[in-house]
Amino acid sequence: MSLLAPAINAARTIGPEVNLTPYAAGDGLPVFITPLDPRLASDLDYAVAWLRDREAAVDAYLYEVGAVVLRGFASHDTHGFGAAIDHYPDMPHGYTGGASPRSAIEGRVFEATRAPAEAKLMFHQEMAYLPNYPSKLAFFCNVPATTGGATLIADVRRFDEAVDPKFRAQIKQRGVRYTRNFRPPDRS
Repeated sequence: MSLLAPAINAARTIGPEVNLTPYAAGDGLPVFITPLDPRLASDLDYAVAWLRDREAAVDAYLYEVGAVVLRGFASHDTHGFGAAIDHYPDMPHGYTGGASPRSAIEGRVFEATRAPAEAKLMFHQEMAYLPNYPSKLAFFCNVPATTGGATLIADVRRFDEAVDPKFRAQIKQRGVRYTRNFRPPDRS
C-alpha cells in the first residue's frame, strides 16, 4: 500500500499548517505530522485547538495508515500532552485489566511499563484480550533514553493478511482462549 496518495489527500483535509511525511517512501507506518506554522510548535492552546478542530481528519488518516506521530507540536511536557489528547474519549474502565502495573502521572497520562530497562517488550495489541480494548493509543516521551528506548509499532492488518488462510480458518473454527494468572497486588 502506497502512503503517498493518502498523505496528499490528508494534507488537503488536515491543512497547510503541517507537513506529512511517511516513515519510508511509499511504504510503512507511522506517518509523521510536523508543524509548519510556528504557533503549533510554541503555543499549547493554539496547538490543542488545532488538533481538536482537525480530530476527524487526523482520525481518518490514522485509520487509513495505521499510525501517526505528532512531532514538534507544543506539547512539551506531561501537562501539554494531556491537554493534546483530552478531547478524545476515555476508556470506560480506565487501565483496569492491563498486564503491566502503571500509575497515573497526571489526569489520563500514565507512566510506561515498569519493566526493567533491559527487558524487551514483544509486539502486542494493547489490552486486546479484554472485551473493551482501546481503539487508539497515544504515547509521549518526556525524557528520551540516551540509547535505545524506541517504541516499536506494527500494523496488525498487514500481519493478518500474511497469515495462512487455512490457519486463520482453524482459529475461527476452534476459537481462542486467553488464560491470565494474576498475582496479588503486593507481588507486582
